[in-house]
Amino acid sequence: MKKIFVVMFVLISIAQPQTINKVVQFTDSEIIDILTESENYVGAMISVNSFQALPRAILFNKNGDIVFEIEDPERTEFIIAEPVESLGYFITVRKGGGKVLDQIRAFDLNTGQKVWETNANACSYELSPNKMFMITVGDPGTERTGIFEIINLKDGSKVDFGYKYDHYCAAWLDNERIIFVFQEWEKYMKRDTLKDPASEYLNNKMKFEGELFKLEHKYKNGLITKADYVIKKNELNKLEEELQKNAPMIKKASSGRGVPPYKTSYIVNSKTMKIILYNLKTRSNDREKYLYKGDGSKISIGVSPNGSKTINVDKEKNIYIYGYDTIENDRHRYLVKFSENLDFIWTTTVNISNLVSYFINDDIYFRSMIRGDVKLINTDTGNLIPVDEAKKSNPEIKDIDFSYRYRIYKVKIMKSTNVDYQNKTITFPKVED
Repeated sequence: MKKIFVVMFVLISIAQPQTINKVVQFTDSEIIDILTESENYVGAMISVNSFQALPRAILFNKNGDIVFEIEDPERTEFIIAEPVESLGYFITVRKGGGKVLDQIRAFDLNTGQKVWETNANACSYELSPNKMFMITVGDPGTERTGIFEIINLKDGSKVDFGYKYDHYCAAWLDNERIIFVFQEWEKYMKRDTLKDPASEYLNNKMKFEGELFKLEHKYKNGLITKADYVIKKNELNKLEEELQKNAPMIKKASSGRGVPPYKTSYIVNSKTMKIILYNLKTRSNDREKYLYKGDGSKISIGVSPNGSKTINVDKEKNIYIYGYDTIENDRHRYLVKFSENLDFIWTTTVNISNLVSYFINDDIYFRSMIRGDVKLINTDTGNLIPVDEAKKSNPEIKDIDFSYRYRIYKVKIMKSTNVDYQNKTITFPKVED
């Protein structure tokens, strides 16, 4: 078991019970990735930046004592470590690698014994609000490409979903409904002269003549055998025949100048984003709709969108989609808000980047950071607000460091346990009579 340094601070008040703060200090080679909490437990995912430690999923009680921990000898990382008291489990997901799938396990909260194990493949995972199910939220975009899956957290079984989505993003709308978003594509023909057959022929002919010159030079100077020379010469003869056979016919314009023939190409263009609301209870789709911004322009999320940040849902079941427009070969990103009924509400009007969502006391906050300039997005209007201004009007966020570069895109701020990511500490308050 890895050694953790613990410091105790006691705040004594005559009229109040004394409060003991237990500070758990991690080493320089360790990184606190994510904390999750239930009524009586805190789950922590610890990654490493050296070979002096192993990645771990740690289960603490609310006093800061370690109940048990799971080490990762394969040195990948944990991406889920969540206590689920209604089932009596500590749910963990250890990231796979190469062609190895992600390892999903449930451990008994009291004994630390493994109860069940399964696997899946995704960029990340999300538990349902009632902690009864877990979904894959997006394709990892690697050689381990996987389909969407729903895992029953009671026994690790897979729900018979009935569809095989691969390039997707998903999130929970509520305990029974799942949101899917897709980027669909359309193909159309275009006549262009982007590829000049005459220029291509001349380039290939020059390459052929260069290869022929090198071959003759090597043979004359005894650098290759006659047998090798004959083999290579036959290959070049075939290439020359192909060149002559495919030599382009250059048309003449009225001016007498050569005009290369038109080439018909197929251009793939993105449609606007499609959304599906799937009902887990009825095992059917409640709604399907193509969504647009308020001005009627399309929403793009790309070929391989990041499932961890493309969709967010607030407590009123409003849906936020992170998309982009391509303007002069540069991506301009935006956030679009829709109601539960998929009605457009607003879109950000200026470019945003490095989006991170914060969940604080059931409220959602969005941070944008461009070249160190940190702003929050007003979820009522879509306007950007300087962080200092937002903190003055909202005491709930006054102690949040919105400039910290998290390794995740969805951050849940703990209600009672304080984590200092930069100084690698977790502080557990404990009140004693």
